[in-house]
Amino acid sequence: MRQANVTLPGPFTIFLALALVALIVGGILVLVLGAVLIWIPVFVLAVGALLIAAAARQYWWRFRRWLSQH
Repeated sequence: MRQANVTLPGPFTIFLALALVALIVGGILVLVLGAVLIWIPVFVLAVGALLIAAAARQYWWRFRRWLSQH
């Protein structure tokens, strides 16, 4: 049988590993927040367009009703 010696990581190794994890998490956070910041205006424009379309449809039906009465 062979015996393997495993040493505990030192403080610098632990700090380096935690810094790498923090860098990866920070990168993912930047990507997610960037996607959210891009999609917020798109969502607002879509809702605005739907509201304008609903209002235009309502005015159109009122106009058609007015035309049919005259």
